[in-house]
Amino acid sequence: MKKVLAIALALMLLSSVAFAEADVWALEGWPDHPVAGVEIEGWEQLPADSDAFRFRVTDPSIEREMEGNMYKQGWPLVKEKETISVLAKQAADIVDISNGHWLIEKLEERNNVAIEWQLIPAANWIDGRNLAIASGDLTDVIVGGGFTKSEQLLYGDEQGLFVDISKYFNDYTYYIKHFFEKRPDMLSYITTPSGNVYGLFSNACNFHVSMGHKMWINTAWLEAVGLEKPTTTEEFAEVLRAFKTKDPNGNGEADELPLVGSPTAWNARIDDFLVNAFTLHPVQANCLVVDDGVVNFSFLKEEYKAAMKYINGLYNEGLIDKDSFVRDGTSMSALGLAQDYDIIGAFGGGYYGVAGYDIDHTTERSSVWEPISPLKGPDGVQVVWQDPFGALTEAQFVVTSAAENPALCVRWIDFFYAPFADRGPEGEYWEFAKEGDMDLFFANQSYYTPLNANFDGRNENVRVESTGFPYAYVSFDQRAATTAENANGYDALMYNWTREYYEPYASQTYMPADFFVPLDVVDDYNTMLKEIIEYNKEMATKFMTGEADIDATWDEYVGTIESLGLEVVLEQAQAAYDAYIGK
Repeated sequence: MKKVLAIALALMLLSSVAFAEADVWALEGWPDHPVAGVEIEGWEQLPADSDAFRFRVTDPSIEREMEGNMYKQGWPLVKEKETISVLAKQAADIVDISNGHWLIEKLEERNNVAIEWQLIPAANWIDGRNLAIASGDLTDVIVGGGFTKSEQLLYGDEQGLFVDISKYFNDYTYYIKHFFEKRPDMLSYITTPSGNVYGLFSNACNFHVSMGHKMWINTAWLEAVGLEKPTTTEEFAEVLRAFKTKDPNGNGEADELPLVGSPTAWNARIDDFLVNAFTLHPVQANCLVVDDGVVNFSFLKEEYKAAMKYINGLYNEGLIDKDSFVRDGTSMSALGLAQDYDIIGAFGGGYYGVAGYDIDHTTERSSVWEPISPLKGPDGVQVVWQDPFGALTEAQFVVTSAAENPALCVRWIDFFYAPFADRGPEGEYWEFAKEGDMDLFFANQSYYTPLNANFDGRNENVRVESTGFPYAYVSFDQRAATTAENANGYDALMYNWTREYYEPYASQTYMPADFFVPLDVVDDYNTMLKEIIEYNKEMATKFMTGEADIDATWDEYVGTIESLGLEVVLEQAQAAYDAYIGK
């Protein structure tokens, strides 16, 4: 009897070793990249990620651990075919994701999991999504939801309609698990105060978007007036004066607009860029900043007063176009090409196209525009806010309480956290880069090369990004692994300008742009925050234009913000920051 037990125990141990050592993810034997030693910072050395490898299956001779009909690891996901129901938007640029879609069919074949679609036209998505939830007739999964943090708390913590999926990351996924090992800050960002994760995000990791407060200057005008790119606030004022008085467009008329902006175009407010020469001013994060661990608004600091005075000085000299405080984004985008010659000297914006200039940067009119670095202010401040996520979309994937097997749903979505998961078929939309092809930073060997202008593949029923499927890059360098075919390509220009002009001045502290606020106070919090931000915008315009004297009205300005709920807002922001850094 003892001998039988010993043999059984030995077999159990061998079985556990087989599970532990078996290559259920088919990681052994990754094919070599055509260029030896290609390595992308922020991720393991990537294989030659061919279509055959992307849609690989586990060797059937390997015994895999199962839960019911589902394999816990590897591919396919289930032994006998199963179906997952999915609520998603019918994007206008996808022919039919439910029928004949290249990627969906490839995944169904590999996973042995069919999809039962419930599609809502993109134009009606939010209303349709909410109606579906309210009806109680839930699908297993909602894709492209974009659920806010408040909605995650409401549908998750309070109503129990969303399932906590964090428990499945380590034991059931490969790509998601490795992603969070590389980016624990993102896991912290999406984890509720109760310790649950109700949604998985899309994370673009777009490097130039991560530092969106840029200033663009007309280099042809700089040459005409005999000046270099300004590096300080005083030099910037000197350049604007020259643009105003020295007829840099050469038409003999005083029609130049030295500095223009818009309160609604992308990062084009006059103060978006300039305040950062006096104090960090992260408009994208509701102007919340952290000093020595304490959260505050940038527009309550004494340095902000100095910034407003500087801008008002430029305005009083006629160096800022007066329409900059009322011009909408459409008018801003038409301004650059309104005449056959340039009338703009400088403008703020996320990219040069904010003022209507051609995105390819190769035409005579567009090619004169280049960025300048954050300006150094009178006290030596020179900073730009950087979002370490580089454009993150909340809760694009959620599992609902209707799902009989939430683990299977998470296993199914795991593919989309693979590097470059959603890029179309090999040889038609992309190919491996050749030796010497450089990435968008012109720094490292590229990983792959787009083959044609239709690389997005959406109108051809190939990709799924516009439907709202999550996708994520672990690092800016990983996102930059596409070949930079030439120096005039938009992405290559923006990535390299951002690295040269802005990254050296990136802020070293980060206040999350959004965070979980308890449901019992969130309505009051949102109302107070909105009123504070809107009041600051109103007063900033008055300060910059001189309609209000900032010295004479500062105490009243601060008092009004306090009366709008400052204490409550900062209390919640402080709690969120402390949770984010693990305090």
